[in-house]
Amino acid sequence: MNKREGLGVVVLNYNKKQVLLLCIKSIYASDYPKLSVVVVDNNSSDGSADAVANAYPDAPLIRNPVNTGVSKGRNLGWRYAKKHFDFEYIIFLDDDTEVEPDYFSKIIKTYQEHPEAGIVTGKAYIDKNTKAFCSVGISVNLYTGIIYDIGVGEKDTGQYNKACYREACGGFAYSARRELFDTLGAFDERYSPYGWEDVDFCLKAKKAGYKTYYIPDAVVVHKGTKAGRDPIPAYERNKIKNYLFLLKQHTNIVQKLCCSICIPFKGFYIICEMILTGHAKVIFSQFQGFFEGLLKIRK
Repeated sequence: MNKREGLGVVVLNYNKKQVLLLCIKSIYASDYPKLSVVVVDNNSSDGSADAVANAYPDAPLIRNPVNTGVSKGRNLGWRYAKKHFDFEYIIFLDDDTEVEPDYFSKIIKTYQEHPEAGIVTGKAYIDKNTKAFCSVGISVNLYTGIIYDIGVGEKDTGQYNKACYREACGGFAYSARRELFDTLGAFDERYSPYGWEDVDFCLKAKKAGYKTYYIPDAVVVHKGTKAGRDPIPAYERNKIKNYLFLLKQHTNIVQKLCCSICIPFKGFYIICEMILTGHAKVIFSQFQGFFEGLLKIRK
């Protein structure tokens, strides 16, 4: 294998047996020949690991004895790939994703044509049939603290068909140059169990002189997006906790002051939204995450 062209693929799974098998099937259906795959199972209880071992006996499988969360689980796969695979690019896929056959080829081509790109992301649908977007990159405003997936829930009418730079991208289908991961030391595990480790890495990459590049021709389906489903208390709690930590890590004094003014208004809006949509019970988890986040940033 030509190391300058190889791709390492890390699939992280937790209790998603059926969609996990579809994810792996889509990987092996790729038209990109120079890829190596490792599956990391985060101590699933639904037989996921055994299903992978039976269906894909030649695929390396890491059976994590505990659920370490997202960043630690991905880093476990990253360390395995570094030790056992020859590759120049790495991509992390969630268990509930499916990639188009030419997805990897188009991602790699973008890296080769854009040396300034350290991270490349494609067009992500919630459902390919309806062409409803999951994400086409992430917008980050460190003065207001507003961070959101661009295009989420919209129908694809060609409005995001132009390649461009983004501030960040989602971790469900996250590719990067190997040299960048070596430089930054992989995902920051302080964002465990999940929440904002992907944005954190993009912002660090930007400081290191790399850019995040969005290309519309590389298509992936991410079935597990939070768009269209009820909020999950544990998810909301951790996202808010790590959100405050993210802002601490990446804002200067002026941005911190601006955020201190804007965030209370944002919080009030979220509380009203939860009440109006019948999810008032989630508010307690959000408050819990907020106070846990304050404690975390003071350490």
